[in-house]
Amino acid sequence: MTEIDTDRSSPPAAPRTFIARLVIGMVLLNLFVIGLAGFSIYQTWRQHEQRVIATTENLSHSLELIITNMIDKADVALRAVVDEAEKQLATGGIDEASMTAFANRQQARIAQLDGIRLTDARGIPRYGTGTTSGPLPSIADRDYFANARQDRNAGLFISQPIFGRFTHKWIFNVSRRLNRPDGTFAGIAFATFSVNDLSRSFANFDLGDHGVIALRRADLSLIAQYPYPKKDSAGIGSKTAPRELRQAIRGGVAGGLYQSPCPDGGTCAYSFRKLAAYPLYVVVGRACSDYRSEWRGEAAKVVGLVALFVIGSAVTTRLIYRHWRREQQAQAELVRHREQLQELVAARTTELEVKNLQLREAQRIAHLGSWDYDHRAGRLLQSEELGRIFDIDPAGDPSFQDFVARVHPDDRARVMAGAGGPTRPPSPEALTYRLLLPDGRIRYVYEQRETLYGDDGQPARSAGTVQDITDRRLAEDALRKSEERFRLLVQHAPVAIFVQTDWRFAFINPMALRLFGADSADQLLGRPVMERFHPDFHETVCQRIRSLNDERRDVPPLEQLYLRLDDTPFPVEVSATPFVYEGRNGALIYFQDVTERRRAKEEILRLNTDLEERVRLRTAELEAANRELEAFSYSVSHDLRAPLRHIDGYSKLLLEDYLEKLDAEGCHFLDRIRAGAQRMGQLIDDLLQLADVSRQEVQRGSVDLSELARAIVPELRQMQPERAVSFDIAGGVTATGDPRLLRLVMENLLGNAWKYTGKEPAAVIGFGMLAGETGHVYFVRDNGVGLDMQYVDKLFRPFQRLHSSADFSGTGIGLATVRRIVQRHGGEVWVEGAPGQGATFFFTLPDGKRRPGRRPTTT
Repeated sequence: MTEIDTDRSSPPAAPRTFIARLVIGMVLLNLFVIGLAGFSIYQTWRQHEQRVIATTENLSHSLELIITNMIDKADVALRAVVDEAEKQLATGGIDEASMTAFANRQQARIAQLDGIRLTDARGIPRYGTGTTSGPLPSIADRDYFANARQDRNAGLFISQPIFGRFTHKWIFNVSRRLNRPDGTFAGIAFATFSVNDLSRSFANFDLGDHGVIALRRADLSLIAQYPYPKKDSAGIGSKTAPRELRQAIRGGVAGGLYQSPCPDGGTCAYSFRKLAAYPLYVVVGRACSDYRSEWRGEAAKVVGLVALFVIGSAVTTRLIYRHWRREQQAQAELVRHREQLQELVAARTTELEVKNLQLREAQRIAHLGSWDYDHRAGRLLQSEELGRIFDIDPAGDPSFQDFVARVHPDDRARVMAGAGGPTRPPSPEALTYRLLLPDGRIRYVYEQRETLYGDDGQPARSAGTVQDITDRRLAEDALRKSEERFRLLVQHAPVAIFVQTDWRFAFINPMALRLFGADSADQLLGRPVMERFHPDFHETVCQRIRSLNDERRDVPPLEQLYLRLDDTPFPVEVSATPFVYEGRNGALIYFQDVTERRRAKEEILRLNTDLEERVRLRTAELEAANRELEAFSYSVSHDLRAPLRHIDGYSKLLLEDYLEKLDAEGCHFLDRIRAGAQRMGQLIDDLLQLADVSRQEVQRGSVDLSELARAIVPELRQMQPERAVSFDIAGGVTATGDPRLLRLVMENLLGNAWKYTGKEPAAVIGFGMLAGETGHVYFVRDNGVGLDMQYVDKLFRPFQRLHSSADFSGTGIGLATVRRIVQRHGGEVWVEGAPGQGATFFFTLPDGKRRPGRRPTTT
């Protein structure tokens, strides 16, 4: 008992040495594992960082090629348009229709373009997209127009991003100068790119959740960006850029890397590259948070394993310390821990195998393998998918010649000519060839490759990609079968159809044979198609066939004359479209006999001629009626006014000279006589004005309606100076119309509002403009007595009133005059109101180039 106590209080030297060694060994082991884990985490960090750098550089290079190709296409189109315009100038002038059609055809070939236009020397777009409805606003103040006008030798110019005057969105243009035959400035041709469309195209690239792609000019102007700039950040056209990018571009650096804040916060790794042919820079950035999240996940797993190992080692040490004498039990515990570690390793191995399987599956689905061959060292690097395509096991360390041996013998010489042969092929090179697999199967592949040559002229290195296109070839075979089915459908169609290739009949269906008067297809197949066209249409038909065969463009329907085999002409309507028949370019033509339709058309023309004669006679009758109306107006103006003036004048003299001899009732009668005569005179004036409005020719011009309203207000106040009326007149309201007639409209509407607010102590009259669906809507609003909308149809008729003369004076002609003037301008007038709530009169004034459709919305 005493010995046991002594052992516990004073451990022997051997156990202390064992424990010390155990603790030191475990601490060193943990330190080693922690250091190894830290090194692994650091290496993983470096790998992710290098991967992001490579990704951004590859994306910037891809964008450089895409944008350069886009601008190159636009430049080719502009050169073609300039050449065509200068050719027409040299032959007497530019034909608007053909020039616009030519520009539109050039634009149609480039999907990214919003339009191609040509201006005159004053900067007015005359030809091209959107010019058929009339001249567009001048662009003489734009930088690209000024550059072309000042520099006689100006080449392609890329403008700053601008807000388009007729596209109404952010755009940038590329332009070229247009010269007259003597070399003087004749205008420019410019192609328009939509900034929004370009920014949206950037979204096709995988940048993570917070990445950014931007296109800038050499002066740092922002042309396009994805994601689109926020309202509170530097927008399109801004020259605000990170300091690192500004210094690099100003220093003439063509490309590089830098880190800077992301547009939506955080830090981004950026790669920028200058376009080789143009003063533009592509900037690609990936948020550090995007690629660090994956690294953090892996680092967390490593830290977890290390923590688990540290905990395990501590537990193991404690168990060894407590039970070191029980060797068997300690060994069992060690085996248990070893099994746990094996399970962790097995789980990690399984996870890696699953990821490798996913990678191989992705490569298999893409059908795209890659290779890199060092000619001097004879070393080949290839992807696993390449081995699958060539049916070669990469585990056997295959050589370059092993892959060459898979190429079909008939294609091998052609393939090897571009892979280090004696002559240098175009770089990069693309070709399609066949593989002959060991089991005899044929596989079609499409290869793109590039070879670098050393100073000695010998190939040094080749690299490329190979894509399996066997499925595409099978699809082409299926397409040929589909064409056979199409042939059967056409053969039995109830419409006359034939196919021409090389200007000869290649196919003709039974309906066409019947119309041509042929008994069998052999009478036409192989014969020139021009034999069946009437000579009067040969030139037109030749142009249409060239468009179909050579330019592969659709042609519009055309009525012409065909010839039967007995040379009897018959009218037809012909439609045609480009068509590939048995591997040759041609056209599919379908037509129908329009003899009966022509007869109906001639009958319609005859009826129209009769109708025009009737219209002419009716017009003559109306002109005679108008002359009689003018004579009547003259009679009213001169013959009726004099008696009215006499009645009013003599009544006034009676009141002035015989007032003491008249009683109150006699004076009242004389006052009513004078009021009736004056009202009759006012009514005659209003009727003459209404007739004059109907006859007067409308002289259109720009009219400031706001200024007209302001000029009328003092006249109204002078009539009743005691009234306190508030006017709310919007500024800058203009319209197109006759200034004198539009003044009558404003006088009547404002006078109407003044009259019907006479009983309102706090009267308010307003004038302004609204944006309607088909144009501007003008209005005059008041808070007067209002009106009942169920009687609104009477309001604009002559002599029709909704209020009695005792309450409000008037003749009932003013609003009829307003409607007559507005209708003569091609507009509409209407009213909205309610009893006791005022009224609002609306009217529209089209610009003379269009007529209004349905009534514009005013709410």
